[in-house]
Amino acid sequence: TDYFQNMAIIAAAAKQQGLTWRPHLQAGSNWNDAAAEMSPTTNNTPSEGEFYWNANISLAMGAKALQYFPLVQPQHFALTEGGAMDYERNGLIGANGVLTTWGEYATTLNTYVRKIDDVLMNAEHKGVIATGGYAQSVGTANIASATANVGGTNPVLTSYNGMTATSSDSTYGAFIGCFDGTGKYAGKTIYYVVNYNVGTYQDVTLNLGSSKNYEVIYMNDEYDESGTGNQVEVMFDQGGEAALVIVG
Repeated sequence: TDYFQNMAIIAAAAKQQGLTWRPHLQAGSNWNDAAAEMSPTTNNTPSEGEFYWNANISLAMGAKALQYFPLVQPQHFALTEGGAMDYERNGLIGANGVLTTWGEYATTLNTYVRKIDDVLMNAEHKGVIATGGYAQSVGTANIASATANVGGTNPVLTSYNGMTATSSDSTYGAFIGCFDGTGKYAGKTIYYVVNYNVGTYQDVTLNLGSSKNYEVIYMNDEYDESGTGNQVEVMFDQGGEAALVIVG
């Protein structure tokens, strides 16, 4: 709840001031501001799916950049009982200068963003659609209430340019950012489709309302496709994943 409310307030304030906004993505956990020798920690938060979810939900909400915390693990964040050091606790790069698990996730994510950033930087955010489940009951519900509290325009939609969506995962649903193309993408409609489930796959169907040309750009190059039709099937094979769909 707090995550979506905070994001909605930031996005609404940025729009009101004509500014872009960006999230800080959590790279690890077990912070150690006290610089104490910590007990050994389990370093599995956020998971790979949670890490991608955090970034992709933000991009679907119109973020124009991604930041990470921390980039480099502070030395005291690695302190462990008995004089040991845990360089896998947090940061994209451990205090020993070696890429961490989250650094590997960020490398994969940044590679994908480089594939699609030309589109997203030439796209005006128009709103978000949830197909149901937690994406709606937690996600768009809290976005709508928080936006209203700060006097912003409600970005929550049920359809956009004739597109409605359904997903195979009724428990979690999917979260879809809706954009109008600008510049070289003027006249195109762009959808950023996110698997709300951080743990497993699902399929999302975009019903376009009529036969249209489309292109789907996945995190995995092997799945990229283009075609013509009145439906686009977006198939995710991991949690938190996203796909960019260009229509028109």
